[in-house]
Amino acid sequence: MAKKTGPQPATKGDIAAVKGDIAAVKGDIAAVRSELAEVRTELKGDVAAVRSELAEVRTELKGDLAAVKSELKGEIVAVKTDLRAEIAAIKTELNQKIERVYLSQVQADSRLEQKMDKMMDKMDTLYSNTMSSYEKTVLKGEKYDQKAVTHGGILIDHEEKLSNHETRITLLEGTGKAFFNAQRYGCGRYAGAAGQGLGLHAALIGPDPYDTAL
Repeated sequence: MAKKTGPQPATKGDIAAVKGDIAAVKGDIAAVRSELAEVRTELKGDVAAVRSELAEVRTELKGDLAAVKSELKGEIVAVKTDLRAEIAAIKTELNQKIERVYLSQVQADSRLEQKMDKMMDKMDTLYSNTMSSYEKTVLKGEKYDQKAVTHGGILIDHEEKLSNHETRITLLEGTGKAFFNAQRYGCGRYAGAAGQGLGLHAALIGPDPYDTAL
C-alpha cells in the first residue's frame, strides 16, 4: 500500500529563501521609486521648460499679432484713403458729366424753344397772310357778285335795246322799201303803206333812245 504525499511544512531554508526574495522585491521597489522620483523631477523640469517656452511663444505671438494688427490697420487706413480719393474723383467726374449733360439739355431745350417760337411765328404769319388773302378774296368775290348783278342788269338792258333795235331795223327796212317805191312809182298804195309803216314804227317802239336829236 502506497504512502500519501501532501504539503510539507516549510523549512527554515525555505523561509530564508522567501525572505530573501521579499528583500530583493523591496529593493527593486525602492529602485523603481527612486527612478520614478528622478523621472518626476525630470518631468517637472521639462514641464517648467515647456511652460516657459509656451510663455515665450505666447509673448512672441502677442507681439506678432500686435504688429500684424498695426500693419493691417495702416493698410486699411491707406486703402480707405485711396478709396475715398477715388470715390471723390469719380463723384467730381460724374458731377462734371451730369453738369455737361444738363447744360447740353438746357441748350437743346433753348434751341428747340427758339425753333418752336420761329415755327409759331411763321405759322402766325402764314395764318395772317392766309386770312388776309381770304378776306381779300371774299371782298373780290363780293365785288364780282355786285359787278355780276350790275353787269347782268346792264346786259339785260342791252339785250332789250338790241331787241328794240332789231325790231326798228326790221320795220325801217319795210318802211324804207315802201317809201322808196312810193317815191319811185308815185303809187298811192305804196305811199299809204309807207305812212302806215312809219306810224306803226312810232307807235310800237317809240323814240330811239340813242337818237340825240330827240
